[in-house]
Amino acid sequence: GWVRALVLKGRQQGISTYVAARYYHRTSMQRGNRALIIAHEQTASDNLFEMVRRYHKANPLRPSIQASNAKELKFGALGSGYRVSTAGTKDTGRGGTFQLAHASEYGFWPNADGHSAGLAQTVADLPGTEIIKESTANGVGNAFHIEWQQAESGQGDYIPHFVPWFWPAAYRPP
Repeated sequence: GWVRALVLKGRQQGISTYVAARYYHRTSMQRGNRALIIAHEQTASDNLFEMVRRYHKANPLRPSIQASNAKELKFGALGSGYRVSTAGTKDTGRGGTFQLAHASEYGFWPNADGHSAGLAQTVADLPGTEIIKESTANGVGNAFHIEWQQAESGQGDYIPHFVPWFWPAAYRPP
């Protein structure tokens, strides 16, 4: 089937790193996979995309690049690639066709309701597609909180995953 995951996490748990690596592998090793990264602010989007570039640079099997700029990395021979965006505008996530979407710090997106609808339209409900929305908590009543409560009660397509702050040993007192 397809993946629809909602991840509530503590800071610095490695979820974004995991998703970036997962999606880089899918786009650089398989034909026809396009990934979209959307973060809550430009700096975060840039950091996530820089991670993908590091993966590519260190990959001994890296595919050739058709295009590379500040917002996109295209693997021409595969028809695959990565695109990055920021959740600051109302139409982010629309106007493209993607198989993979990573919504980083979704609880902090100013236009999350509209973006969520756009992601649902740009990533089809087909086998092999994925939408992973992850965030640290940001109060109650926002789109992430509402979607989390729905997922916890079994409503909708998203499966909730909770990654608490105390799992990494570095965050626990001796």
